[in-house]
Amino acid sequence: MRRKWIEIAIWSLLLGQLALSVYLYPRLPDPLPTHWNMRGEVDGYMSKPLGVGFPLALNLGIYLLLVSLPALDPKAKIEKFQQVLDMVRLFIHGLLTVIFVIALLNSLGYAIPVDKTVPALISLLFIFLGNYLGKLRPNYFIGIRTPWTLENEQVWQKTHRVSGPVWMGAGLVGLIGSFRGGAIAFGFFFGALMAATAFSLWYSWKVYQDLKGSDKH
Repeated sequence: MRRKWIEIAIWSLLLGQLALSVYLYPRLPDPLPTHWNMRGEVDGYMSKPLGVGFPLALNLGIYLLLVSLPALDPKAKIEKFQQVLDMVRLFIHGLLTVIFVIALLNSLGYAIPVDKTVPALISLLFIFLGNYLGKLRPNYFIGIRTPWTLENEQVWQKTHRVSGPVWMGAGLVGLIGSFRGGAIAFGFFFGALMAATAFSLWYSWKVYQDLKGSDKH
């Protein structure tokens, strides 16, 4: 039953994005602003059909990829973390939909500070993912996929359990920085992201080496 409601929620987001696009399309400018720099200034455009159609196709493509994960990933024992995967799917589709709405509203003249909202939303994604990292099981698509975590399930489990709070902390740092906006927000976000990534890489290598050392004794 829970899976059914998650699917309903995801399809509500996808269809809602489509309906909003159709409703606002006549009022949207052409070309359509589609990219903003660190200061929140528009620095990239697409034609209106492409600017509206690409985000829709991207959201749908990610849906098809994630729903096909059990068939595509020979390593995934999907039944062990299906609920986690479903929650990740729902959050990702929600995030993409919200970013799309923000872009449309900005193109219509609503002054939504992209340099603050987008880093904040992505930081929330890392907080969310960090909360669920410890529940993920080995797969090739979602999680901390290093040569050492994919080689050894014990390394995978230890790395994800320890890295979860680290990634939540990185997301919190990014969220705090997002209130300042501009280069500061992106500096906080990317600095925290790089630190969390470096830690997870190092820790997975360390656990693997420790296990190899214990096997020799």
